[in-house]
Amino acid sequence: TGLTPPQFKAWAVAEHGVQRHVEDDPATAALVARLNVAVDLIDWPWNRDLDYPPAVTRYAGLSALAAELRTAR
Repeated sequence: TGLTPPQFKAWAVAEHGVQRHVEDDPATAALVARLNVAVDLIDWPWNRDLDYPPAVTRYAGLSALAAELRTAR
């Protein structure tokens, strides 16, 4: 496609009407969040101190996200 991975994910999210996206890359999380999509960002040491759009929610790991999804039903 000639798109970078973050650009491709943003395109796919927009093309398919995705409402929620799980991500561990900070650049992709910020790009997708700017499309008014909720982004669940898996927290890593290298993305911890960055600022993100309000649509990004950080989780300590996949287990923490899974626990949140179970309680959100």
